[in-house]
Amino acid sequence: MKIILSILILSVLSLNLSAKSFKCWTNDEGFRECGNSLPPKYVNQRIDFFNEKSGKVNKFTPAAKSQAQIIAEKEQLKIQKTIEREQAKQKAYDDVLLKTYLSVDDLLLSLRWKVTTLNSSIKVTKGSIQAEQGKFLDTTQKAARVERSGREISKDLSDKLKKSRSRIKNHKLHIKRLEKDITDIHEKFSHDIDRFSIATAQGLTLTLSNDEKAKALNMVQISCNKTLQCDDLWNKAKEFVIENSDLDIVFDTEQVRTTDSPRKADDIALIVVRSSSIYDNIKSEKITLKIRCQPSRSGEQLCKSEKVANFLTTFKKQVQL
Repeated sequence: MKIILSILILSVLSLNLSAKSFKCWTNDEGFRECGNSLPPKYVNQRIDFFNEKSGKVNKFTPAAKSQAQIIAEKEQLKIQKTIEREQAKQKAYDDVLLKTYLSVDDLLLSLRWKVTTLNSSIKVTKGSIQAEQGKFLDTTQKAARVERSGREISKDLSDKLKKSRSRIKNHKLHIKRLEKDITDIHEKFSHDIDRFSIATAQGLTLTLSNDEKAKALNMVQISCNKTLQCDDLWNKAKEFVIENSDLDIVFDTEQVRTTDSPRKADDIALIVVRSSSIYDNIKSEKITLKIRCQPSRSGEQLCKSEKVANFLTTFKKQVQL
């Protein structure tokens, strides 16, 4: 038994020795060299380990990266992480918008309320300026009469003039701040309407690929994957909005064009969106049309009518011509 075991051990050792691997590298002249030991000057290049028995590469060690490659990879990783952080931040912002508002018209309603409130404050402040200017005029006339009589203007009268000037100045500054607030609000809502519209279009891309489901949502979507083609379709889509809605354009950006909210039962409000698809394996874009009707029974009937269904079909045909 011991003899048999010894024979087996020797056989295994023999196999291991016969199956040992050797190293191959490229020399300074560009030729392949192989051997059991690697010259130190080639340690930083790719080394292949061949099995002597099979003649195949068992494994390899990659060439050492240069300092420039290491720096470039670190920089690329930093850029990628920045992009991922921005994408996560954008998604979080979009999610808040989608949870806060049900539609673009909700955003427009909120915008109007905020702007109306600020305009009311401006109107009140302008009234205060007029009242203060009246007081200032009275005080100035009193001061003029005092000077004409040869007397010196009293400190009390002089203080009233200074305070009146100061109040008028402060009121005017307040109006400028309110006007800036209105500008800022319009910019914010322009951004939010963009993001809300794009996020909605992206989220419904799979649904909108089904014509019946798209019509039920009063929407239609077309695809493109070449920049020039997409630019042409987008220009036609924006033109379609102008030609087919009597409502004013209230927001017009590189990715969204929207009309005002429907005010009457027969109003048709439109919004077109240009967005990148997040569901396709190839890079593509989607152009989406959304029809909005007045939030009333008559408006709902309009949006469910054959007229609106034909409207969606016409958009798709005209834009894709």
